[in-house]
Amino acid sequence: MPARKQLVDLLSAVHQFSEVSGVDVITEIDRQSKLFLEWVPFLNSLKTGVADELLDGAVSSLREVAACSGLGLVRPALLAMRTEIDLILSWLYFKDHSVE
Repeated sequence: MPARKQLVDLLSAVHQFSEVSGVDVITEIDRQSKLFLEWVPFLNSLKTGVADELLDGAVSSLREVAACSGLGLVRPALLAMRTEIDLILSWLYFKDHSVE
């Protein structure tokens, strides 16, 4: 199948999914992420100057999850979820173990 047709098919599928379910998916992600988003200001107060970018990256990954999911791009959304988890756990470790 030519690349142009694949691209057109992908754009059509993304457009259709986002029109039908995109807002609902993003709203549900926002609802499910509420606890994490409420903790972020507290976690920001614990920044030590070591690996603080990892915490900011975890919040950015959450935004990426919502964007990809709202477009129906499941695999990139799953990878962004994994990245979010890895970043927050890495931040928890490195904030207390600056030597590593």
